[in-house]
Amino acid sequence: MEVFHPTKSTNRIRWQNSEYAQLTEKAMGSTDPSERIQLYRRAEQILNEEEAAIIPLYFYTSKYLINSRLKDWYHMALGGQQIRYWRLTGRP
Repeated sequence: MEVFHPTKSTNRIRWQNSEYAQLTEKAMGSTDPSERIQLYRRAEQILNEEEAAIIPLYFYTSKYLINSRLKDWYHMALGGQQIRYWRLTGRP
């Protein structure tokens, strides 16, 4: 979200909105996760809905084919699966 800050980023699209800037600055400094979520949610609403400064056209997806015998596997958003925690069970 900070990528679109009018003065503290490269702001390639040259878009400016003072409320958006204040929200992202406050969110960056907040240590309360629920407050950060609310602040970023409002900033996203301004960016994508109210002013439509950007239009997200693509979202990364991940596809996995996991054998039912494999346990303790879980999706990691940034990759880097922790194979040392996996285990195989008996027949499915």
